[in-house]
Amino acid sequence: MSEKEKLMEQSTIKSHNPATGEVLGEVEVSTKQNVTDAVSRAKKAFGNWSKTSFKERAAILLEAKNIILEESDEITDLIVSEVGKPRIEALTGEIFEIIECIEYYSKNSEKLLGAKTIKFPWYRGGIKSTLKFEPKGVVGIISPWNYPFYLMFNAIIQALITGNTVVIKPSEWAPLIAEKIKEILDETGLPKDVFTVVQGDGRVGQYLTESDVDKIVFTGSVATGKKIMATAAEKLHSVTLELGGSDPCIVLEDADIEIASSGVVWGRFLNAGQVCCAVKRVYVVESVAEEFIDKVVSKTGKIKVGNGLDSETEMGPLINKWQLETIIKQVNDATSKGAKILYGGKRLEELGGLFYAPTVLVDVNHEMKVMKEETFGPVLSIMTVKNREDAVRLANDSEFGLSGSIWTKDLKKGKELAEKLRVGTIWINNVIVMNPRIPWVGIKNSGLGQTGSFYGLLEFVNIKNIIITCQKKQDHWYPYSSSTLKYYKNAEKLVFSGKILEKFKSLLNMRKK
Repeated sequence: MSEKEKLMEQSTIKSHNPATGEVLGEVEVSTKQNVTDAVSRAKKAFGNWSKTSFKERAAILLEAKNIILEESDEITDLIVSEVGKPRIEALTGEIFEIIECIEYYSKNSEKLLGAKTIKFPWYRGGIKSTLKFEPKGVVGIISPWNYPFYLMFNAIIQALITGNTVVIKPSEWAPLIAEKIKEILDETGLPKDVFTVVQGDGRVGQYLTESDVDKIVFTGSVATGKKIMATAAEKLHSVTLELGGSDPCIVLEDADIEIASSGVVWGRFLNAGQVCCAVKRVYVVESVAEEFIDKVVSKTGKIKVGNGLDSETEMGPLINKWQLETIIKQVNDATSKGAKILYGGKRLEELGGLFYAPTVLVDVNHEMKVMKEETFGPVLSIMTVKNREDAVRLANDSEFGLSGSIWTKDLKKGKELAEKLRVGTIWINNVIVMNPRIPWVGIKNSGLGQTGSFYGLLEFVNIKNIIITCQKKQDHWYPYSSSTLKYYKNAEKLVFSGKILEKFKSLLNMRKK
């Protein structure tokens, strides 16, 4: 049994500060029966919760917003302590984003998901349809550690505002943040068992996937996502999967190199590179490659690495030693195949066991793991290309399709290239821009379904279609006859023919019936 497996065999999980190793707290690991019971209670709670109005649900979420605002400093410190990111990233990338999500969904969900009437064309005889959006039931959420407060709460908000109940399994590396979210929601007066936390590693996630939930929302690795999908298929549970990314970045010859280099450095080393949609692979046109690389290396060397609780820190540690070991192996693989390290490429042991220097690699190719796998750490790989056509071809040469970026002064050209990239989201002259008004979508091995916006809310509802017809016998019902057939042949030409004379003749023939 490996050290990691032994760790997960314990009946409790200890949360550690990755920067210092300090024990922050401890939670009990949920058993399979605990998970089954939690889902059962959530099903019972669903009966009443699903009948509440959008306004009632929004009031609870807005109260959660008020609590978050009041306790922002405490929540920030908890995020920093449990996952290691700098304070400003915890505030702007997690707390600020969640407050905006709460505001948006609380104010807009009723309008977005209110009943909609669809009128049929005139030749359908006055038939109309009413679409209603109804909650699915119990939503099981399995969430990662890299943006724990934001990713957990964002899924919770969308599930609750649409009338579902929730059972969430947070990452074993961020259990205390999940407990804080539970504390916040309990304080709002959210009815009992509408929201429940179960704790543990992947086995507890499997218990949740195998349980009687109505939907699974998972954010994490491709391998685990495929397992979850296979398990959910046995019961035909709905799934939304947000999986990994190896996001390409294209720097064109007309890009503002000063701005592009700053954006790429931030977009790669944010959260120590532990971001699914971070810049991973850079393709820079050769005419500006030297200038771009020089600026990237210079700016990377100025990043202040340290404990996130220090307000001057710009990059913290990796989350655990297994993540660190993966990054070391990927860099070693690249250098063994000819890549050059222009900066970093080493552990910063003087800071602590989980710190790794922000690293810049050049002379990379697609035979290297850093260009084929998801590199979930502070390693930026830069490849020089002859032209934009080569850049697009190489950018698309990946099993992933989450997001990407293009840097150019010519916005028309940027949009044209964006159409050619096989990814869900493309930023032009920017990176990692999120907003609840737009959907987050991954294609290829980067996901299934979408989160955020009206399109994300649809993942949490069943659509009921009520078709209404005035009570009268329809012409196409039994008994059939030759005259009825002739009538509908004329109707076909009247409605769909593009010839005016043919339409007129058909109308005359129909009036003779």
